Amino acid sequence: MKKGASMETTLGQYVRKKRLDRRMTLRGFANCVALSGSFISAMENDEKVTLSSAVLSKMKNALNLSPDEQEVYYELASQLKAAKALPMGFTETKHGVVRVALRVAQEMGATDEEWRDFIRRFRENLR
Repeated sequence: MKKGASMETTLGQYVRKKRLDRRMTLRGFANCVALSGSFISAMENDEKVTLSSAVLSKMKNALNLSPDEQEVYYELASQLKAAKALPMGFTETKHGVVRVALRVAQEMGATDEEWRDFIRRFRENLR
């Protein structure tokens, strides 16, 4: 895991720390992401909540996370069984870089042709 969160850090703890670092109140943050304060409080206190990829994206944007912070954020989110942070069920892969690559490709709107080209180049490099 990248610098900025220990292995014991949960997504809720990470979001709370980043929110407080940015001097955002719980209510102000909740308003920014169009959720209730009680929902945000439950999430920050590691109570079971379901976080869709849209909610995760709203929270990421409201916190104005740097690219490194985003990587930690999505890594922590991928550890939540209820989270749907990443495409195609790759939340359980042991290769964190794969999750990051898939998320970036999804965010960038990678086309099938770009994926085929990537796979071709990857195979060529393995020979």
